Amino acid sequence: MDTVNEKVDHGTFSPSNESIASSPERSYVQQKRTKLSAFFKGYSFPISIFSIVFLFLVFRSFVDHQPVNSCETSTVWPSYARIHDFDERYTRFSEKYSLYLYREKSVIENAEPSGIPIIFIPGNAGSYKQVRAFAADVAHQFADLLSASYDEAIASGKRNLDFFTLDFNEDFSAFHGQTLIDQAEYVNDAIAYILSLYPDTRTRSSFPDDDLPYPTSVILLGHSMGGMVAQSVFSLYNYVKGSVNTIITLSAPHTMAPFPIDRHLVEFYDSVKEYWTNSFLQPPENNALADVFVLSIGGGGLDTTVVPEYSAISSFVPPTNGLVIFTSGIPFVWAEVDHEAMAWCERFRQVVSRGLLAVTDARFPGGTKPLDERRALFWRTYVYGASIGNDLFLNKKDPLKEMLLYSEDTEYLGEVAHVTFDHFGDSNKKKTVVPLPHGKFQSFQLLTDQSLDIGSHVRVQFCKLDPSSSFPGSDDTEFGINALCHEKNEFLRLYPASTFETKHPHDGGVFYYLSAESKDLVDYDFILIDDRNFERREGFLEGFLSPLSLKPTLIDSSVLKLLTVGERLEFSPNNTLLSAFHFTGLQSSLFSYKLTLEYEIDDGVPALFAPFMKQKLQNPVESRYFPNIKSADIIMHGVSPFIDNVDTIFNKSLVLEFYMNPLKYQHVFLRIQPDYYGSMGRLLMRYRTLLASFPFVILAYVLRNQITRFNKGGSFSDVLEALELFARRGLIKLLAVVSLLTVFLSMSYRATTASAEHADNAVAAWRASAINSRSAFWKQNYLVFGLQEPMVWMLAPVLTIVFIGFSVSLNFLLTVILKCVSFLIRIFVKLRRSFKNIFFSPAKENIQQLTQETDLGDNVFKCNKRTIQFRIIANIILLTVSLTVVPFQFAYLFTCLTQICTTAKALYAAECCEYGPSVRRRWSFFNFSLSLLVIMLHLVPFDMPIILVWIRNVSMHWYIPFPTHHNFFSIIPFILVTEIQRTGRMLPRMSDLELCLNNFLLYFLSFYSLIYGAEKPYLIHNVVGLYFMWITYLYAKDFRRRDKLTKSYNPSFSCFINTPRSAHNVNSC
Repeated sequence: MDTVNEKVDHGTFSPSNESIASSPERSYVQQKRTKLSAFFKGYSFPISIFSIVFLFLVFRSFVDHQPVNSCETSTVWPSYARIHDFDERYTRFSEKYSLYLYREKSVIENAEPSGIPIIFIPGNAGSYKQVRAFAADVAHQFADLLSASYDEAIASGKRNLDFFTLDFNEDFSAFHGQTLIDQAEYVNDAIAYILSLYPDTRTRSSFPDDDLPYPTSVILLGHSMGGMVAQSVFSLYNYVKGSVNTIITLSAPHTMAPFPIDRHLVEFYDSVKEYWTNSFLQPPENNALADVFVLSIGGGGLDTTVVPEYSAISSFVPPTNGLVIFTSGIPFVWAEVDHEAMAWCERFRQVVSRGLLAVTDARFPGGTKPLDERRALFWRTYVYGASIGNDLFLNKKDPLKEMLLYSEDTEYLGEVAHVTFDHFGDSNKKKTVVPLPHGKFQSFQLLTDQSLDIGSHVRVQFCKLDPSSSFPGSDDTEFGINALCHEKNEFLRLYPASTFETKHPHDGGVFYYLSAESKDLVDYDFILIDDRNFERREGFLEGFLSPLSLKPTLIDSSVLKLLTVGERLEFSPNNTLLSAFHFTGLQSSLFSYKLTLEYEIDDGVPALFAPFMKQKLQNPVESRYFPNIKSADIIMHGVSPFIDNVDTIFNKSLVLEFYMNPLKYQHVFLRIQPDYYGSMGRLLMRYRTLLASFPFVILAYVLRNQITRFNKGGSFSDVLEALELFARRGLIKLLAVVSLLTVFLSMSYRATTASAEHADNAVAAWRASAINSRSAFWKQNYLVFGLQEPMVWMLAPVLTIVFIGFSVSLNFLLTVILKCVSFLIRIFVKLRRSFKNIFFSPAKENIQQLTQETDLGDNVFKCNKRTIQFRIIANIILLTVSLTVVPFQFAYLFTCLTQICTTAKALYAAECCEYGPSVRRRWSFFNFSLSLLVIMLHLVPFDMPIILVWIRNVSMHWYIPFPTHHNFFSIIPFILVTEIQRTGRMLPRMSDLELCLNNFLLYFLSFYSLIYGAEKPYLIHNVVGLYFMWITYLYAKDFRRRDKLTKSYNPSFSCFINTPRSAHNVNSC
């Protein structure tokens, strides 16, 4: 057995071949050389195979289930005018960042700003030129508006929009909190400067507006991390109160940083969310954000950069001041958009431009309409739908108009349940009167492929009879009806067309859908359908007075049932266009489902349109459309791991709406089944951070087992061997702990959010949740795997096994790589010695030594006085530079490279030693060195992005401070341990108290990585650094003890002077 007091004979050791073959050391060498083959026979191998296969299926599922990318590029004629006057007098970042004014060459000639200011903020590595798509389209739409109705547009406060754009030199803002703070400070400086321009530029404008107030606020348009910068400007010292009242963000990660690897970045997010939450909990008169509206637009499943649910703002912005939507539900877009295409997608930019023009109004100092009107217009533009021909720009109210209806051109239908048009324009009677039999119907629904905009050829109006008029009798052939009528645009919704040839909602065509509950029509007596076509025109219109309400039928199926057996439904449309079902169990964004439909059809009824389905969530507002539906993949971006979804349980769960002709489709069979393969792809984006942080849960536990065994007098076990032991004895315990923690945390989270889920309305739910989160000790949904539903706890042990297998696979791969490096070293050494023997004549006294030498690894860790001095100087320089110039992550990379070299040399030395008493010691040192290397390499993914940020800043000649990355204690433990390792010295054995403290530190690392690995993984580096400091202490204590034992030892193999040969040094066999 290998012990500290092992005696070594310093004489010549020349055993015979028989003694070598039968020696326990040779047996130990043979065992070590069969480690890799033994790996395939243990439990670790099937776990690794399961993990690799699972991760491969996750990736394939993610790729296979990507939506169709239907975006078309936009065409612009850009012109960027840099504002050089915005210099160091106004901002301290003038040398790093720049401000530009965009002008569309084909439309705007005036180079000076004179309209309503908008600032575009690019995202991570984004360009200021990304503003061109939106600015160009706004310019063209505004020009079209002026050409159509100049006087009316100017009188309603419409002016051109001045797009300013910020050049951040493509900073990596997603990785570094200080960069975000600097950008936000620059935005505030730019806002103050821009607002100061208008008193002069408007007077010099070709269309001076003396009666209009000068703008006192701007609109912020942010893409990606630029949206987070826009949200943060309010909490900085240089923010001018009231200078921002509208924020529009595109694929911005508001809720959580995409890569939470920097302490400053996570603290930045927490501080911003805390500021917004506290502000809205204040009375309106004390709330600096009371007039601010935030529109957050997510790209959906095509966005592979930012998790779509990270666009949510409901946890810190109440529904009165915010709206979260996805592009799949935006009228005229109806498609998911990838992260980069959010800045140039043709159909999407048109809708964004329309919304910007809708909410701006130069008659107000803020340059926008009041908050309530802004909110209504945003809902109208991005949720309900309003086309260019509608009253969106001018925001007119349709007044009641007197209508005289005569029998010559009007058809009176009497009390009917439905009305159908299969074409338009060839009837003499252009107007159709549909009476409203109050008390005999619950809802009115109408669907048509004809435009219902103001000025269109088909009108649907709601009318009330003049007191002096009445409906004609059943025998009256001639009549006259006097009524007051107007259009109710608030009842109008726009849907993608659904024909029997339609494959995707964005294929083209629009359906107009009008619906209203009977209680909303009590002031009206009839519905007037006015056909103003003078020639025959193909198309359809279906209208129904339904005995059913528009409210969906509640399906209270549990999550467990939906994930195991699914759900089956049968329903009959029963004289209604809309059949809606509310599934309270469909909330999670982690799972995908397969939906299939079968119909019983009446062949005698013509099919004017194909059935289609609308899938919708209320919070966030997400709609997906399935035209010509027979089957569909049901996915949603609702309740998600590590996200606060604040709302009532009905607003968080899924509603499925089916639109079909009830006369044609008399009976429908609906089936929903879990899609396990599709669900696997949903895990990739949401748990990608845990691929880097979760392995520390296992590695810390495995290292604890290795040290415990070594401390009892055994050899230090191999990493793969220790992982195998963990798989056999510790895996079940870990799975039990993870499962219990998941159930406990999810139940605790449900208990804390119960008040919000059962609130009367969304605003009350938000306040209840905000108060609870502010007083909570921790946020349960941010811990472990972030699962918020107790019934899906089984996902936690599955993911645990996957991450364990992933870690085992990485360790196996690293071991193989080191063995290959060791093999190359041996070949190099042998070739060098052969070269010396051929071209140089060794002295006679050295010939015998060269021919009898059996250990090629004797001199691996030898070093002289000059080498020691060089190492000391190099480390002092490295430490000084990392504390002053470069972030400590740079120095950490050097320590990793040093440890790689040390481990490779340790393996080389161990494999060269065929026999002798130090065989075990050499393998033990290699195993210990490899264990430390594995832990160090797992920290590299957390450090590389910071290095990229620093390199980017240096390339721009901007030496931005890295206050959180010049930490002495974050690097010195790794430098000390790697330098000690270079001496070839083995870890000293510990006392019982020291072993307990050692185990505590490793358990703490494992526990922290398990609990906070997703929310705050950056602290794992500090915890590992603390443990490396502990290892340094153990070495220092052992050096001091050995220094007292021997004072006059002349080193021949060690870099440390006072080190006895019998110590745990691996330099000799």
